[in-house]
Amino acid sequence: MTVTVNGIDPDIVEQIYSWIVVQGKRVFGREAAKLLIDRQAGSIEALLNAGILVKINSVIIPGINDSHIGKIAQVMAKRGADIHNCIPLIPTANTVFSGLHEPDPALIHRVRSEAGIWLQQMSHCARCRADACGKIGEKTGGEAHFERLRLLTNGPAEAVCA
Repeated sequence: MTVTVNGIDPDIVEQIYSWIVVQGKRVFGREAAKLLIDRQAGSIEALLNAGILVKINSVIIPGINDSHIGKIAQVMAKRGADIHNCIPLIPTANTVFSGLHEPDPALIHRVRSEAGIWLQQMSHCARCRADACGKIGEKTGGEAHFERLRLLTNGPAEAVCA
């Protein structure tokens, strides 16, 4: 299972996510950042306790989390994550990060090297489908994904949005 973790420090997470949804309500700012960090940690723990391989994705966002991803890898390794994929940001028009530049190869190499001290890196992957779930031939899609999360967490799966 892939869990995207772009920060473990509320100051950084707050710069990345404008809001999250918890039990049908939007939560903003620092409170949202802290909740997201806690929920990600709980989800990773539940996945590992269920014997599921956990891959951490971290999007390299220049000037925001690029110097923080090594710390993410360290904490995720201590929690028991299996592998890490540091993915370069793709700036997209009309989004919060549209004014940023895509990380250059030197920055990507630096981030992966720092993170690689703690977790095995997936350097062969240039882009990732964060919405992919399941196995080939299995029922897929949003409902299947949320059902898996519900079963793992023994409760309702909640969407996290930004």
